[in-house]
Order: sequence, then structure tokens, then C-alpha cells
Amino acid sequence: MSCPENDEITGEVTGLLNTPEGEIAFVETEDYGPVSVLLNSTCWRGTGCPHKGELVIISGLTRFAKGWRAMLARKYTLADENNTD
Repeated sequence: MSCPENDEITGEVTGLLNTPEGEIAFVETEDYGPVSVLLNSTCWRGTGCPHKGELVIISGLTRFAKGWRAMLARKYTLADENNTD
């Protein structure tokens, strides 16, 4: 397995939480388990926040004491569907 900070990983949004720092999405991934993503303008790319059950692409994974965190995330697109070779 390559280094996680260089991986683009598909995951499913399993929950959302509002915090003082902003809204957080929890994304379940096959290889890394649950990953958190801060849904602010620094981390989230695109318009509109994801919804529970939606697929997203995450990258820039970093391991913290409480689990994995993605530094970038965006919605899963048709182009991603076509790149599953």
C-alpha cells in the first residue's frame, strides 16, 4: 500500500457533526476505516456539502491519536466512475 497522504480514496459519508470549528463529515473507507473531514473552504472542494450515504473522494490522509483525518475531500463524480480500471 502506498503512503496514505498520496492516496485518493473513495468512501461513504456515514455521519455529519456540527462543531465550533465547523461541520465535520465522517467517511467510512475500506482500507483505513473511519476518516474525518472538516467541511470548510480549506478542506472541502466544490459546492454544497455532502450528505449521509453519499460517496466522496478523500486525500491527504494523516493519522492522529483519535484516527485518520483527510486534508482534502470532494464529491465522487462520473469521471471517478470511469477511472476504476
